[in-house]
Amino acid sequence: MSIPPPPQGGQPPLGPPGQLPYGQPYSGQAPPQASPYGYPYPGPAPHPAPPPQRRRTNPSTVIGIVCLVLGIAFTGTMLLIGGDGEPTRVGRQADVGECLENRGTRGEPSLFVIDCDADKAEYRLVERLSDPGSDGKCPAGVTRYEESRNGRVTMTLCLAPADSPYDGG
Repeated sequence: MSIPPPPQGGQPPLGPPGQLPYGQPYSGQAPPQASPYGYPYPGPAPHPAPPPQRRRTNPSTVIGIVCLVLGIAFTGTMLLIGGDGEPTRVGRQADVGECLENRGTRGEPSLFVIDCDADKAEYRLVERLSDPGSDGKCPAGVTRYEESRNGRVTMTLCLAPADSPYDGG
């Protein structure tokens, strides 16, 4: 028996099992293998998708975040320093009769005006000597606090304990 020539049109005839059905052209690859269940095995797994490219951060966004953080830190610091929200006045701005709190040390005091009913009130201003010609003498029994500039005393405060009944005499 002889093999008949291929039909016109370039398609191979149907042949024995293992050849492509319905006259599909041979591509040079092995035909798909059948699984024991009658379905062909799946081909190779598809390539995974490439990871998404990282977005570049806009410099103005970074500057905005830094400014926001600094603003929050500044506000928190001011709230801690200011305490109850009242304006803070320094000791040289005190009027006679007002009380003062020392937020510094005994050697380097830092006086601030405070409510006389507050627990932190340490001193009451009984006299202010701001005349540079005065010799800076306070009455007996009170503490003297001096401020100077360029080695010259510019102001002297005479301070009594905040809870004392000192009347200035």
